[in-house]
Amino acid sequence: MLGREPERVRSMRQIKLDRAGVVIRRLSLVLSLAIATVAAAQVPSHPAGLEATGLDQAVELRWLDANNASIVRHEMRYAAEGGEFTAWLPLGAGDTSTTIAALVNFVSYTFHLRAVNAAGVGPAAEVTATPFTMNIDLEPSFEGRSIEPICYRVGVEVWQRLPHAFAAYHYSVSPALPAGLSFNSESAVISGTPTTVQPVTTYTYTGSDFDGDEDSLEFTIKVDPNSLPTFGDAMVESQRFRVDSPVDLTLPAAMEGNGAITYRLTPALPGGLSFDANVRTISGTPNEVSPATVFTYTASDEDDDTAMLTFSIEVEADRMPDFGTATIDAQRYRVGSPVSERLPAARGGDSPITYGLSPALPDGLSFDANTRTISGTPNATLSSTVYTYTASDEDDDTATLTFAIEVEADRMPDFGTATIDAQRYRVGSPVSERLPAARGGDSPITYGLSPALPDGLSFDANTRTISGTPNATLSSTVFTYAASDEDGDTATLTFAIEVEADKMPDFGTAAIDGQRYRVGSPVNSTLPAAMGGDGAIVYGLTPALPDGLSFDANTRTISGTPNATLSSTVFTYAASDEDGDTATLTFAIEVEADSMPDFGTATVEAQRFRVGSPVAERLPDARGGDGTIVYTLSPTLPDGIGFNAERRVLNGTPTRPTARSQYVYTATDEDGDTATLPLEIEVEPDQMPTFGNATVPAQSYHVSTAIIDLVLPSAQGGDGALTYALS
Repeated sequence: MLGREPERVRSMRQIKLDRAGVVIRRLSLVLSLAIATVAAAQVPSHPAGLEATGLDQAVELRWLDANNASIVRHEMRYAAEGGEFTAWLPLGAGDTSTTIAALVNFVSYTFHLRAVNAAGVGPAAEVTATPFTMNIDLEPSFEGRSIEPICYRVGVEVWQRLPHAFAAYHYSVSPALPAGLSFNSESAVISGTPTTVQPVTTYTYTGSDFDGDEDSLEFTIKVDPNSLPTFGDAMVESQRFRVDSPVDLTLPAAMEGNGAITYRLTPALPGGLSFDANVRTISGTPNEVSPATVFTYTASDEDDDTAMLTFSIEVEADRMPDFGTATIDAQRYRVGSPVSERLPAARGGDSPITYGLSPALPDGLSFDANTRTISGTPNATLSSTVYTYTASDEDDDTATLTFAIEVEADRMPDFGTATIDAQRYRVGSPVSERLPAARGGDSPITYGLSPALPDGLSFDANTRTISGTPNATLSSTVFTYAASDEDGDTATLTFAIEVEADKMPDFGTAAIDGQRYRVGSPVNSTLPAAMGGDGAIVYGLTPALPDGLSFDANTRTISGTPNATLSSTVFTYAASDEDGDTATLTFAIEVEADSMPDFGTATVEAQRFRVGSPVAERLPDARGGDGTIVYTLSPTLPDGIGFNAERRVLNGTPTRPTARSQYVYTATDEDGDTATLPLEIEVEPDQMPTFGNATVPAQSYHVSTAIIDLVLPSAQGGDGALTYALS
């Protein structure tokens, strides 16, 4: 290269010095821009304004800022005249200058510079320059240059070129850079990835030439923690929009992150809607139905850390509200009575649904559209008035129901002439007492009883009934029975309740003898009454009586006529009081077969009595029969003669003759069975004995002289055999 002295001399004539320093330019510099073939529509264009300045053993390149955010880096290569190009060397995306050192003075170099983005490599710009020296000692200078405070973040890659000093060929930074970072002393590039947090630290940046001259700048570096964007607890609920209904939905903002946060929403929104990333708002009016689709809402910070939320968007067709089959009955309220009436909800429609009621409600009443409730207390009557109840959806579609409201005057309940008798209950006895209903008042009527009922009893307000079984005594206590209508008007009745101790029935010392009945014989037997007990005593007899007999519990009587035999059977006679307490007696009943009386072979001879002659004739007795046999004799006996039935004896003294007559002698048993014997009775006149004309001469006897038998004369006549006596 030393053989080319004329060119070097011509170049030296072009040196100019100015107050800012010596700027050496080669006047013969030929700047040519080679426009490379564009590889793809989106690759960056060649760097504009590229120029080169020859320095001592170095060349400085400068170019214009492309203001293209898509550029990720620049690349540069060079070659000495007649030599091969170096590999492409990376430069920063935002760099607009660089110095290539360690070159050979007075040798021409060709430089290529190109930009690179995600789409590929752009065309290169070309420039040539020759480094040289005139043995002038130029001192490095940063005049007019400074370095703004630098802030890096842990974990975020760094590539930053520091400004070059005039006439400097070597650079250094002290103290040591934060962990994870390094400094290239030739390119003056800080690169790497910080690994630890560092507070603000002052650094000295020095540019030096080959003979030790140097200049320096001070600047600060701080390494902050890498802050990731986050939505915290925020979420976006599933969104349901409607065709033709305006949408204005602001999505939540992300927190933290590094630098400015940018937002995006994917995929594309349904027709009619758009997303404004600046205000994070989905807005517009959807114009088509869209099924539920999952959208991703992304927040990105300056170093491309992201936070995401997902939610669904569905666009429905416009829907009309309706009440379906719902109706509202006519409402009848009363002055002074609280009202709370909830009206039916509409279905369908586009939420939210709002409700209204017109015309204005009566004084004291109001309508709460949120709860669909008519409430309050009317204070004046109102004749039946038609009201319109309206449901309106978000886009003003409506559905209506009509109904009437009437406000009646307040009515008072009363019991009229009803009273409640004093109640007397017994321990252990079930109670069921229905109290009278009130009339009038404003329905519904509710009933109450105070004070508390005795243990074991309760009051059912629905049936107005006192029921249960008291388990303790209570002296006579006054109770208040109240009927209250819907608006609190009341009517009362008072009555007394007394609970007595339980009393047991008993038969005392009474007993029932065994009963012996006969088939065909009527029965009428009254059983003993019980003493004590509670209330009415009810009598019963078990088991069932023999056929033909019955028990009358009211008269306590066994009656009837048995028609079949029964062996001796024990019967239980029970007395039960109102609360089920019982007393019992047991006794036997036997029903015998019917026994007929008869006289067997006995007969009664014809009886011949005489007037004036005493009579004493016993008649035969009957055998068999039931119970006591009673004897009778018919027809009527002759005068003076009687019949002793107990002794079966004809006795007396006939007083007048009676012709022979037929008589019936009858034996009758207890059940009326009979046996008879016939007999004849005749009463003859009384016949006197006589000696007629016979006489007995006087007899004269001597002592100690034997008597000659003397036959006395016989008498004639008389009744029956004659007997003789001598006196």
